[in-house]
Amino acid sequence: MAYYCDYADKRTLDPLNLLGSMAHAFLQRIEIPSSVQTIIEKAYCDGNRLPQLHEVFLILRTIVETSFESVTILVDGLDEMKEEERQLVFSSLRDILTINKIIKLFLSSRNDESQTVASDITVKYRICLLPEKMSTDIDAYIRHAVSTLQAGRRLILRNPALEGEILDALIDGAKGM
Repeated sequence: MAYYCDYADKRTLDPLNLLGSMAHAFLQRIEIPSSVQTIIEKAYCDGNRLPQLHEVFLILRTIVETSFESVTILVDGLDEMKEEERQLVFSSLRDILTINKIIKLFLSSRNDESQTVASDITVKYRICLLPEKMSTDIDAYIRHAVSTLQAGRRLILRNPALEGEILDALIDGAKGM
């Protein structure tokens, strides 16, 4: 199950949407157990209201506990969330990790958040991508993208000197992302 926190789409930064999307993705893969169906009906009051965060989490937790021997969860862009909301997600993920199942959790963020989520008994791996190590790849990608836009006539520069300025601005703006 993968989830992307997109800074440009504020809905994706809502913990309720994140946990709800996880639950929905897992439900797509199984026949819904009666225990989960009961929780869903209670949380949604037969479609008369939206559930609270703790109710959506209970649905997610119950799905993982009752329907899977192992799950893999990938969440990308957690650093885009506000700190308070990120802590709610971390709390939920910490709780998921306590389920007696095989839980593989992959978090992607500009900052190392592994200590915030994982306990001392959890096996953790950390990969740190430094901007200076990625800058040549980003530079090549930007140059290729601008060239492709020009070749397809989707970027027309009347002043050839502008190309260099555009490239410099894009490369500087990427700052190793």
